[in-house]
Amino acid sequence: MNKLIIGLIAGLFLTAGFVLPAHAAQQTRNYMLVFEAVDYTAQLKEGVEEFFNNVFQDGDQLIVVTPVKLIGYSKQKLSVPKKKLIADLIKEVKTDISSGSVRARDILSNMESIAREVSQGGTEQVIKGTLETYYQLRKILASMRSNYGDNLEKYAKIFMRVKGENHLVMIMPQQFRAVPNRDTMERFRSNPQEIGFKAAEVFLSENFKSGIDVKRLASVFKYANVRFHYFYMKPKSIKNRRDFQFIDNMGDLYTDFTKLCKETNGLKSTSAKPAVFVKQMRQLVLEGKVTTEVVDETPEK
Repeated sequence: MNKLIIGLIAGLFLTAGFVLPAHAAQQTRNYMLVFEAVDYTAQLKEGVEEFFNNVFQDGDQLIVVTPVKLIGYSKQKLSVPKKKLIADLIKEVKTDISSGSVRARDILSNMESIAREVSQGGTEQVIKGTLETYYQLRKILASMRSNYGDNLEKYAKIFMRVKGENHLVMIMPQQFRAVPNRDTMERFRSNPQEIGFKAAEVFLSENFKSGIDVKRLASVFKYANVRFHYFYMKPKSIKNRRDFQFIDNMGDLYTDFTKLCKETNGLKSTSAKPAVFVKQMRQLVLEGKVTTEVVDETPEK
């Protein structure tokens, strides 16, 4: 996201009716909702509804960041009936996730095809070729996430220019990638030859890190007086297939964002239920209860 767009984000908090009288400034809460998703789900809709119905209050300020654009909300825009506000935002988020995450969905789909092909067997030469393709796809996915740290730092700096209580909420559904089924992976593990080691590296290696400097990022958030909240939204169920299984593809980000939550006294929740996260947000933001509890619900297989 270039500097011009970042500047526009800051301007949205400072213009279009956002500036409040000095006596009310300390009561203002400034929210930035950042949606990072490959697929739109009903859980995202539920999360938006829960947030507006139970956390967002009159006088609060809002900016939403989707995979495609930023959406600024002036006082006038926030004054529409809540039902319409929620419906319009959900429509924007759904449309932008659909159009802005096409490349990532294609890559994950290709990974699924490769995992299925490898599980079904083939010559060593063919398998080596597919392994190299899968490896390159992992590199592309990693590169697509490489700007998360920079963008979050820019977002945090925006809050330096506004008054009030600042909250950045990252809403990120858990992302999975396909790998060959368990029998195939066990066969690779027991293979002392080169292809066995190569397969383990390609499918299971943790070399693809986010590259986020959490210590530096946390210092920026603290200086800007911003709390970072992280909702790692688990699916309601995960169903492996006969020819492949799914594994978490966002473990590095999960680790980094968990640390950032801790450093900024923010909330982290790993749950399949948005209402759980929103309840905790309400307790922390509106009721002043100190809670950074991790809710970890393991979906059904």
